[in-house]
Amino acid sequence: MKTRDWILFFAVYILLCGGTFIAAFAISADGLILVGEKGGAVFAIENGVKDPSPFIDLRAEVLSNGDRGLTGLAIDPNFLENGYV
Repeated sequence: MKTRDWILFFAVYILLCGGTFIAAFAISADGLILVGEKGGAVFAIENGVKDPSPFIDLRAEVLSNGDRGLTGLAIDPNFLENGYV
């Protein structure tokens, strides 16, 4: 995707999907997009549809006040086999 496409993607995500501050994202080899929000919730987007339930919920472990919060997200190279993020 081109840079402008990603900007549009995240704008739509925030406006239409109820997203908050996007801190990180990663794309798996099979096209699954994981979007991490500052507060610690990580949502999956598959075929352009956001799952309403968090793929990973780290909100209880992430201190997100001020400039703190989730700062990165990485998908294991063997994600399709092991599901590790």
